[in-house]
Amino acid sequence: MAKASYSTLHFSENPVLFDPPIIEQNGHLFVPIRDLIGPFTGTITQSRKDYEYTITLENTTFRIREYTPTYYRNNQPATFVAAPFKANTRLYVPLSDILSDIGYTLIQNDDGLYAAPSSTSIPAPPPEEAAPPSHTNYRLDDATPTPSMTPKALYLPLSRQRLAFKSLRHHNIEYANLNDFLRYLGYTITINAPTIVLEKDGIQYVFTHESTDATIIRHTKTAHTVAHPPRIVNGALYLPFQSFLHDLGFDYVDRGTDRIILRKLHRITISDDDSITLIKNTQIALTDGTPLTSPDRIFWDLPFTACPNRGLDVDHRIVETIVFGQHDTVCRMVMHLKKPADASVTSPTPTTSTISFAPIGDAMPPQKTASLRGKVIIIDPGHGGNDPGAVTKTNDFEKYYTLDISRRLKKEIEALGGKAILIRTNDTNPSLYQRVQKINHLSGDFLVSVHINSFINARAHGTETYYYKATEKQAAQMIQNRLVASLQLKNNGIKKAAMYVLNHTRVPGVLIEPCFITNPHNYAQLKNPHFRDKIATATAAGIADYFKNK
Repeated sequence: MAKASYSTLHFSENPVLFDPPIIEQNGHLFVPIRDLIGPFTGTITQSRKDYEYTITLENTTFRIREYTPTYYRNNQPATFVAAPFKANTRLYVPLSDILSDIGYTLIQNDDGLYAAPSSTSIPAPPPEEAAPPSHTNYRLDDATPTPSMTPKALYLPLSRQRLAFKSLRHHNIEYANLNDFLRYLGYTITINAPTIVLEKDGIQYVFTHESTDATIIRHTKTAHTVAHPPRIVNGALYLPFQSFLHDLGFDYVDRGTDRIILRKLHRITISDDDSITLIKNTQIALTDGTPLTSPDRIFWDLPFTACPNRGLDVDHRIVETIVFGQHDTVCRMVMHLKKPADASVTSPTPTTSTISFAPIGDAMPPQKTASLRGKVIIIDPGHGGNDPGAVTKTNDFEKYYTLDISRRLKKEIEALGGKAILIRTNDTNPSLYQRVQKINHLSGDFLVSVHINSFINARAHGTETYYYKATEKQAAQMIQNRLVASLQLKNNGIKKAAMYVLNHTRVPGVLIEPCFITNPHNYAQLKNPHFRDKIATATAAGIADYFKNK
C-alpha cells in the first residue's frame, strides 16, 4: 500500500522540495523523477509508441518504463529494487537507486532524508579541446620527463594509493601494464585476443593487439588512430606509457622507485584581449592567484600537478614571463609582471581557465570602511563536530571552512575597533537551540552566521545573504554588496528565510553564503586562504556600513 511520505530531500543548505511528495510503498521510497529535472538541469521525454521514458540526469541517460523493474542506464541494463509506477500523473522511481546511479547515497534518519556524495574514483578527463582563437599558442606538454630509475610502483597522491608497476620496452618505447590504474579510473577491461575493450560511462574504446587502429563506440562507431599500438603480453594489456597517460590528461614525476601520477597542463594561449587561457586537466582548478611585490608577480600553487619542463617568455601587455617550479606534487606557476595588476580567473569549461588582468593603477580607489568601535559582533560558525555540513566528493567538509572564515572575521572586526565573540572556537557542534540560548545571553549588537552554500547541481554558483526580520534587510544588503564587490562572483541577491538561528535570536543578524562548495570553481577559490580573507574583510566592512547608515 502506498502512502505519502517526506516532501523534502536535503542536500545540505539547499533542499529539493517535491510536490507531489515522496511516496513510501512496501518499505521503499519513490520519488517523482520529474522534480529532479530542474536541480540536475536534466530532460525528460516519453515515447507515445512504446511509453518508454528517456531521462537525463548528471550526464546519465535512463530509459524507464512504468511497472517494469528492468531499465537502461547509459544503454546498459540494470534493475530497480522495485518497479516504477505512475501516480498523480507523475512517474515515480525508487529514490535510493536513482541517487546511486548519479553518484549520491541516500541517508534516512529521524531528521529527514539526506543525499550525500558517494565516494568516487577520479574520472578520466574528456579529450583535449581545441584551443580558442588567439594570436599566440604555447604548448606545455612537449617535454619528456627523464626517469631517475626503473620505478616499481605507481603512486596516486590524491588517494594515497600505491599500485604495482610493470613495464617493458618494445622498439625503444616504454610499455606499461596499466590495468590497475585504469580500473581505479573506473574503466572495465575485457581482453579477448586480439581485441581489447575499455569501457566507461557507456562508452567503449576498442583496440587491437599491435595495431594503431582503434574504434570509439558511443551511439555510433568512430574510427580513431593511436600513436603507438597496444600489446597483449601474457594475457595482460600493455600500453605505451607516456602517450597513453597524456591522452588521459595526466603526467608524472619519478621519485626514487615511485612513479607519481599527476595532473597535466597542456598549453597556454594568449587572446587578442590579453587574457591568458590555460588548457588543462579537468581537475586542475585555478583561483585568482596570490600577488607578490618587489618584483611584481602573481603565483598559483596547483596541487597534484606536473610542471612543464620550461618557462615561457610571452608577448603580453602585463605579463613578461611565466615560470614553473615543481615541489613534490605541487606545481607553482608564477607570472612575472611588467606592472602591478590584479588577476581574476573564470573557468568557462572544465578543461579551460581564463586569467584576465587589470592594472592596479586603473582600478577605482577602495571604498573606506567605517569603524566598529564599541560594537559587539557575535559570530556563529555553521555546523561542526558530528555535523560536517556540506560534503564534497573528495570528502572535504563545510564545517572546516566556516570556522576558518569566522576566525578571520573576528580579526577583521577587532581591527575595526569592535569586539567579536565566537559561538564555537573548535570542532564542536552546539545544537541550534544551544546556539540561540548562548547568543541571547550575550550582550551583542549584531550576529553573523557563517555558512558555505551547496546544491545538488554543481553548476550552481555565486554569493547570497539571508535575513529574517525586516529590520535586518538593510544589513543583509550592505554585507551582500561588499561580498559581491570583493569576491567578484555571481550576485544571487539577498533572501528572506525563517532559518532557526535568525528566527529565534533577539539580536539582529544575517546568514552569509559567500560561495558554493559544490561548484568546482567556487570550491577551488574557497581552498585559497587569500579568498577566505576576502570573505572576512568584506563581511566586516558590510557590518560597519550597516552601523554607519543605521
